[in-house]
Amino acid sequence: MLEARKIKGYKGYLVSPEGEVISVARTIKHKHNGFYRIRSRILKKNNNTHGYHKVNLSVENKVSQLLVHRLVAKAFIPNPKNKPEINHKNGVRNDNRVENLEWVTRWENERHARMTWGKNLSCS
Repeated sequence: MLEARKIKGYKGYLVSPEGEVISVARTIKHKHNGFYRIRSRILKKNNNTHGYHKVNLSVENKVSQLLVHRLVAKAFIPNPKNKPEINHKNGVRNDNRVENLEWVTRWENERHARMTWGKNLSCS
């Protein structure tokens, strides 16, 4: 089984192959004075307007919203052809397990979406 990996550019955070984003226990310098301790925890995921999971990560008091499927793919899936997009193989946008993701071109992603969408229509 794969271990959680560090998220590049975001010290203090890990991503698991199951799509969980973990904030690692650490002590941080407060922007005004002193220090405070952060406990280790799995971060809450929210859906963006398109149904993809996102999380908020903070580095040096700057918060960024990142898509979970991109974090998982960057950490675990090689991309030797530098394909720009990530496809959810089963068509479920919030299923961010590494085995459900693959790097694709825009054309490949749109083709898969049309095929998946068509299957869903014929089932109803």
